[in-house]
Amino acid sequence: MPSPEDARLDRLEGYHYHSLSAALRNVLNTEIALMTYAQIIDGLPTADVVWDRYSATYEPSHPIINHTNLCGGALEKAKGFCAQFSMADVMVDLEKLKAYRNAKPSSRSFQLRLIEMTACALHRIGVQLSQLEKVHDPATTASHNIESTIEWERPPDDLCRFPPKPTMFIATQFTAHDRYPNGVDDMVGYWVENRILGGVALFDRSQSWTGDDEPNVYFQCTRARVTFRVCQLLDTQQSALISFLLADPGDADIKRPLPILPTSDNRVRIDPGDAIPVKKVYRDIWERKLPPRRWRAPRLERPKSSLDYPELDTDAEVFFFLWPSRSDQGRFCSFIKHVWRRSTSKTLTPDDQVSSPFNIYYEKYPAPVDVDKSLNISFRHCVYPYCIHNKGLAIVFHAKCVEIAAPFGIPLHEYRLVTEHSYRCASLNHEIRRGRVRELIEGALSKTYGKLSPELWHIVSDDDELIRLYTIAELSLQHRKTEWSVDLSLPVLITVVRMDGVEYVGSFTNYSGIASHQTTRLIIPSELKNFYIANDHLGIRRITPDPKESSLDTVHPAYWKTVSANSQTINFRGDGVKLRELLTPSIYPRVLWPRPVAQSELNSMAFYYAGWGEGDLEARLRTLTFNEPGTTGYSVCWANDEMVSIHVHRNMEHREADRTVTHEHSEIEDRSLLKWTCYPVQEDEYVQEVWLRGSEKYDTTRPLPSHGDGGVKYHVSTPWGLNKYKRPSDIALALVTSKGRKIVAGSFPDHHGQHSSYSKHRHWDLVAKTSANAPLQVFFSPSDHGIPLIAATRLADNHTAAPPPSQTPLGTMPRFNPLHTLHYSSASLENITEVLVCKSKNKRDTGVIRHFDLENSRMVESPYKKVAGLLFRYADGSQASVGCFRFDCAEMPLARDASRGLFVRTRPGKIVQIPPHVAAIDIKPPEAEGEFTWMEMPWTGVLEWWFNPDNLDTSITHIL
Repeated sequence: MPSPEDARLDRLEGYHYHSLSAALRNVLNTEIALMTYAQIIDGLPTADVVWDRYSATYEPSHPIINHTNLCGGALEKAKGFCAQFSMADVMVDLEKLKAYRNAKPSSRSFQLRLIEMTACALHRIGVQLSQLEKVHDPATTASHNIESTIEWERPPDDLCRFPPKPTMFIATQFTAHDRYPNGVDDMVGYWVENRILGGVALFDRSQSWTGDDEPNVYFQCTRARVTFRVCQLLDTQQSALISFLLADPGDADIKRPLPILPTSDNRVRIDPGDAIPVKKVYRDIWERKLPPRRWRAPRLERPKSSLDYPELDTDAEVFFFLWPSRSDQGRFCSFIKHVWRRSTSKTLTPDDQVSSPFNIYYEKYPAPVDVDKSLNISFRHCVYPYCIHNKGLAIVFHAKCVEIAAPFGIPLHEYRLVTEHSYRCASLNHEIRRGRVRELIEGALSKTYGKLSPELWHIVSDDDELIRLYTIAELSLQHRKTEWSVDLSLPVLITVVRMDGVEYVGSFTNYSGIASHQTTRLIIPSELKNFYIANDHLGIRRITPDPKESSLDTVHPAYWKTVSANSQTINFRGDGVKLRELLTPSIYPRVLWPRPVAQSELNSMAFYYAGWGEGDLEARLRTLTFNEPGTTGYSVCWANDEMVSIHVHRNMEHREADRTVTHEHSEIEDRSLLKWTCYPVQEDEYVQEVWLRGSEKYDTTRPLPSHGDGGVKYHVSTPWGLNKYKRPSDIALALVTSKGRKIVAGSFPDHHGQHSSYSKHRHWDLVAKTSANAPLQVFFSPSDHGIPLIAATRLADNHTAAPPPSQTPLGTMPRFNPLHTLHYSSASLENITEVLVCKSKNKRDTGVIRHFDLENSRMVESPYKKVAGLLFRYADGSQASVGCFRFDCAEMPLARDASRGLFVRTRPGKIVQIPPHVAAIDIKPPEAEGEFTWMEMPWTGVLEWWFNPDNLDTSITHIL
């Protein structure tokens, strides 16, 4: 309801009327305004807008997560409203209207009052629309109407709760509806300002400004991943806004700057708690409740990031992120790790400027790693665990490497593309390359200086500076063009070059004059139907027309593409030394294979796509073969609640095989802290069916998506902590064996509730099937962001009708943190001979017992490692595991002997949000409990082990 001090906008006259009318029409003609008002007419905001709020506290199972699109009729009504807009329909505060009317046209005061009136009008339009009948369809919010969606709370429990607000149109700092003239509708109005303008418009009221010295307008932006602080607009931002507001609404070329979001350039900022009482920055004195000072202080005591406090940054005008982001690699010699931390570095910026030498360190926080005063540039690490900066990267070289390269006379920037990694490879690859370079050095020394003791050359080749010189010289001896075009109707020559001791394709050309001792293959047109290209992270390793010719050095892995030779001309991009990539599209260009795959085999493949997540946009497939001779089990690798890899165990090679896998994924483990779940099989048991949950059988007539799923919007605060992004696919693997066992690797599907983002991804697909004990082959793409793609030979339609697998617990599913996945495992406790205990080696999985030493007046801490899982060995020779288990993390076996049962020591969480974990396992009764709870389980019945692989939260049930 309008207050007595309100007045209609049509009371204005002349220039003031036409200026404000044009401003409002310009704003209403923007897409952001149309979508904002359409959501009010709908009755609920869309899910992406709900999450795009600072300190959003909605949990993943909230029904609003299903409201991904506007309901029918909302957009059409919003368009009709904007088209019929009239100044006479909007009322604003009379005092503000007078201030605008009294401002001299074209003055600074007029411009600021125009912004103020525009914000007030947009606010009031939101209030009016909020009071109208809505068009919301409950089917879009899991059968909840508007009221029940707003009032929705999870079922009663002991967890910390956030009472729902009276509306879901919320600008975080503007929720004092009990003091607003229009109550809850004014909350909607502030939300409108925040969505359309980029923030709630505030002004400096510290004095009565009489001339043109009034400061710029402030915006209080409450969007996610921007800043919680009040920011003053830059002159350029305010000028752009004024130009837009005063533009002719009929101008087709009008520049629309909305929404205007604060950036690191907006250095004039105010903490929200100080805006009204200290700085006197507000629009209405009652717009926000002032929290007690003791509530505001903790925020100021938190670590200050450059997102919220850019004024704490250096005075450098430009900054770049370092690449490689890991501090153990340099562009010239990525395999010389142990010299990095004690050496200086130089960086090459995207515009080819070379920095001065500086010491680099790995600690990631917003402060710059180095500031180059001469270039006025700062360099820093990305603080995000999975760096997504594709641009603005400064390349890191060891300063000593740059010094060694200088005599060759090649500018440093020409090494940029040659040394670029197209994807991050395992650290084991760097070590192997270092060994190969040493072998080449030893061979060259022996050839030049005669046959001396091999031990002597081995000692000499271990010199890091000599290794650097050899690798840099290899890159500097020959440089070719970077663009290659080949006519396939003519004979083609292939030449090779060597980098780090590994052979690459140096050229692929019709030009016969390039032929030399390096020419390895002449291909005539009649041979070309399809050809096969092998790539690794540094370039093209092999080009061949024969799919059976895959004799690459297996020590240095590469991935293959199949390319049709139907095109008359194909194009490549080079880096001056070797070919880098094929520019002509291949068959399934985002899928790379571990061996050459003929087109007939590709046509018989079925693809199961689970989403790229935040990872690479290529699927580099590996072969996973079930039922190979000597197979003793399978392991599945997990990182941050995602399945990232699968491994096969054979015979007694468990420990060595696990070490190999650890090396292969060492980069992942450094960042994600891997966990493994183990699934043993008996000697006479084989896999008959392979099932996959959480992926879609992909239509191969269309290409795979060319963009990632993102996910930063899911990093939001909840009652259980920070909700990190996880793909909604929730991928799981199931194996049906010849003994009728159903092995399921993946989360328990009912944990997240019925209305979670995983609800649509619970169907199972039969991927592979065999009726005999024969090898069963599947291809999968390991990725630390979750396996994106699995491929297998397409099954006949009559095979896909088999019943899907399922898990049927004997006990009740525990209540766990719904932000994390919950896995289920079980094992019989009968006829056990040995128990192997697996404890996590990750520092994050370390518990601490604290007690006060009265004699020395100090707190004593006793750390211990959490138990990740168990492996049971039975009298008949079979095995079973629960929880997470890796053989190289297992302790000495505990023999059952004459013990009366299994004793499990758990440490309960201090509050319900922190579930218990397993601290110790024994076969002897405990001497004392202390801070722990001991469970005794006799050697009978079934042990059910519910767990989360990421943090080892564990709940145990003994079913008799």
